[in-house]
Parts: sequence; C-alpha cells; structure tokens
Amino acid sequence: MSQPTTVRITTQQRRYIASLLAADPLFADLIRSHPNIRIGPDDIILDRSDASILDDYFGERLAKIGFDVSYEPNEEGVLLEGLIDALFPLVALSMIDQSGSLGE
Repeated sequence: MSQPTTVRITTQQRRYIASLLAADPLFADLIRSHPNIRIGPDDIILDRSDASILDDYFGERLAKIGFDVSYEPNEEGVLLEGLIDALFPLVALSMIDQSGSLGE
C-alpha cells in the first residue's frame, strides 16, 4: 500500500461528489468499501490503488453520461474529466507500481 496523498479538488467537484454519494448507491458503496478514501471540503486523501479505483468509476461514468449528442463533454462530463485529470498523477504511479514502468 502506498502513502496517502492529498489531491486538490474544486468546490464544484466536491459538490458533484456529494451529489454522487447521495444519488448513486454504487458510488456510495464504493466509497464505504474503501475507508482510506477521505473526501474533504477541498481535497481527497487517498493512496495510489484507491486513486485507480476512483479513476475507473469516473471514467466509466464519463463514457456513459458525460457527453452530449455531438460527443462534446456536457456539464457533468467536464466535472468528471477534471476529477480524472486530478487523479492522473496517482493513477500513473499506480500503473508503474503494477508493471515496473509506464507503458508495459
């Protein structure tokens, strides 16, 4: 297990996460089942493996509902893309942890 890291999020991203916790039982269960993920008012504290888990959830949600009919990100898609971008450094490190290098 890697060291917990703080990932900064915007107020809008925090509100979005709060709305997901209230509206999506799968997301709420995901957070409950990973007690090392701590969501604060302007940050998420988590380790590399938990970052990958959140990245997977956000990526799947983005693919399902994050784009309009012209394949442009809708409002929710923009928020999801921002969260994925914020998690990317930890996700990349998790990939290195698993394979020994990026791109393998």
